[in-house]
Amino acid sequence: MEKLQAAIREARARRDGHRTGPRPVPHETGGAGEVGQDWAALPVMTPGPARLSRNRVVTLSDNPAAAPHDRLRSRIQQHMGREGRRRLAITSPEPGTGKTTVAANLAGSIARCGAGRAVLIEFDLANPCLARLFGQGGTGGVADLLAGRIGFDCHARRLGANVA
Repeated sequence: MEKLQAAIREARARRDGHRTGPRPVPHETGGAGEVGQDWAALPVMTPGPARLSRNRVVTLSDNPAAAPHDRLRSRIQQHMGREGRRRLAITSPEPGTGKTTVAANLAGSIARCGAGRAVLIEFDLANPCLARLFGQGGTGGVADLLAGRIGFDCHARRLGANVA
């Protein structure tokens, strides 16, 4: 009951324009070593320009077509910063509406801007296509990762220095 009341107070404070402060950020250290070392150990992927063009991923290179995605990235980051948010979900009511393309272009835009780190995770268990979009084979999908059959380091790939 206390958690519910605290959530109601926080919602009212936000509605009235009072911030309750950002959520605490977890420490950058974990179990066996530094997150930076684990991050750097992830294999780097370099998708081919022809594949990216065919799949409408335009944000990995600096070109005019990337500008709308860069504006979207900046607005999302500003809003998330103001609200103290750290996660973003891209969803739609039906398949084939461009969720994967938008997510891939946002990831490319974040990779180019170099501000902070981001992890792009595809949770479409019925029809996963993000790895194919970037031309990556894989050792299992996110279902295997969530079930603990493979580790994150076996599944993830880095896109530039700051997106996995």
